[in-house]
Amino acid sequence: MLPALDILRLIIVHPFVNERLCNSDSGTVKLAKVFKRGIENENPKVQMLLLRGICNAFTQPHGLKWLSNSETRSNIVSAVLRMKDIEEGKFPSKQSEGLRVAASTVFLNFAVALHKQRCHDFHSINAVVDMLEKDNDPASSFRLLVALGTMMANDHKAVKIARERKLLERLTKFLGRKGETEKVGDCAFFISKVMSDTN
Repeated sequence: MLPALDILRLIIVHPFVNERLCNSDSGTVKLAKVFKRGIENENPKVQMLLLRGICNAFTQPHGLKWLSNSETRSNIVSAVLRMKDIEEGKFPSKQSEGLRVAASTVFLNFAVALHKQRCHDFHSINAVVDMLEKDNDPASSFRLLVALGTMMANDHKAVKIARERKLLERLTKFLGRKGETEKVGDCAFFISKVMSDTN
C-alpha cells in the first residue's frame, strides 16, 4: 500500500488528477475507501502518507470542495482521532511525532476551509481541543492552536464551544513559553484574549 499512497500523495496536487478523483462519484468513492484503509492500517508510514495526501488534496479547488463537504470532513476527523498513537497520546518515536504534526496540519487545513466558508463545525473544534489536551510537541501544538484561533475568529458559537470545553484551563500549559516555543505561547495568549473579549 505504501507505493500506491506515495504516488497518490504526489499526483493529487495535479489539477487534472485532482478533478478526476475529487469531482466525480466514482473518484470520491475510491478515495474514501483508500483513506479508510490507510487510517485503519496501524503502520505509521502508511498513516503519514495518507495524511500528507489529504493535505495535498486541499491545494486544488475540487479537492478543497470535496474535503469541505461536512460528511467527508466528519469521517476524516473521526478516523484521525482513532489512529492508535493519536488516540492514546503516546509518541515514543520521531516517526510518531511526525504523524501528529501531519494530523494537526490536516486539522489546520479544515479550519482554514471552514473560515473561508464562514461556517463552524462542532466536531472539528472538539477534535482539536482533544488533541491539544494530549499534545506536548511544539510543532503540532502550534498548528492546533492556529487551527483553533482560525475557527474561533469572528465566530461566537465556536468561542462558546471552547468555553464549554474549558479551553482556557487547557491553554495554561502553553502560556509564557520562551525560546523556540515562544510562538506557541503567543498563539495561546491570543486565543485566551479572544475568549475573554468575546461576549
